[in-house]
Amino acid sequence: MTYIKLYDEMKRVAPTPLCKKLVDCILESTARYDPASYKYHHVYKYGLMVHSLELYNELKKLVQENKEKLGEISDETLFLIAFGHDLEKAGTYKFNFSTKVYDYKFHKMYGFTHGEYGFDELECWLEDDFKSLKDHELIRVCIYGHMGDYGKTKRERAYYHEHVDKCPLLWLTHQADMKSCELNGKDYQHLLEPVNET
Repeated sequence: MTYIKLYDEMKRVAPTPLCKKLVDCILESTARYDPASYKYHHVYKYGLMVHSLELYNELKKLVQENKEKLGEISDETLFLIAFGHDLEKAGTYKFNFSTKVYDYKFHKMYGFTHGEYGFDELECWLEDDFKSLKDHELIRVCIYGHMGDYGKTKRERAYYHEHVDKCPLLWLTHQADMKSCELNGKDYQHLLEPVNET
């Protein structure tokens, strides 16, 4: 595996041992290589992790700006939302060497919302440590609904509208996701350089 600066940055910003465990799980999976999309944003190798890191940083800023309205929300909760929100995309894109673009390889979310799989990945990887978290339900709502009106299914969009008024962090998660899509990793490209192991 080529070790890139992005991995060190993910470990550096992970605020708790549980978050560091998630980073280790990601680095042991194909998620570390995958793009975040096949045509919309972060369409390059490691794009999914750049998008997750970018979303985490944007979400932290938005939470800080809205602290009075939100109350105390831990960095651990924000990290798990950011790095869990698109985990189901791991393995769904394949680079086509003849066309030089990513293709949608398969869609394992049939019958489910976009976020349900990302949340399920967190539960599988982090097990009881994750299930016992105080903010477990809050994390679920933010991951399930993060696509907002861009959800691929009617069910997904309905979930967002059902929860957004009751959960201001869901709205902020959606805003941070959209901001990251707009930024497209432009401030993170230096993290894709290999680390010299001397």
